[in-house]
Order: sequence, then structure tokens, then C-alpha cells
Amino acid sequence: MKWSFRIMRLAGINIHVHWTFVLVLIWIGLGNLIEHGGRAAVHDVALMAMVFSFIVLHELGHALTAKPRSRRTFVRYRRSRISNRRPKRSS
Repeated sequence: MKWSFRIMRLAGINIHVHWTFVLVLIWIGLGNLIEHGGRAAVHDVALMAMVFSFIVLHELGHALTAKPRSRRTFVRYRRSRISNRRPKRSS
């Protein structure tokens, strides 16, 4: 996970973002700022952030479903690592 950073921990599940996602947001924001102005830049960056949050919520559903069954979940996309959870071992 050297190319990603943790943005939050929710219900024992770390949520990481790859650094290229931040570059894409900057690229979209600057491109729209130059072409269409500040309002379009804010709109499109907010849209990308909303799409990302919906994907995170979807993947958290998978991870939280696996949690009571004590299964290890690991979701990895090409450029981002969304959820990683290891079950607690009972002694």
C-alpha cells in the first residue's frame, strides 16, 4: 500500500485512495477552470467525489456483509484499494 493513503477507517475497515485519483481530480478541476470557469470546475470535481463515495459505500456493503461470517475481504481495483479487512481470531 505504498502508493495509496488512508482517508478513513469505518467499522474496522480501512479505506485507502491511490494518489493518481487525486491527480485525476486536479486534472479535471484545472481543465474545467481554464475552459469553463470556477463553477464548472467545482461541479465536476464534486461529481467525481460523489461517484467515488457511492463506490466506497457499495464496497463497504460487501465488507460488512462478510464481517459476521469472519471472512477476510480484500477489494483491489487497478488503481485503488478500497477495502481490506482481516477477521479477528477467537482464542
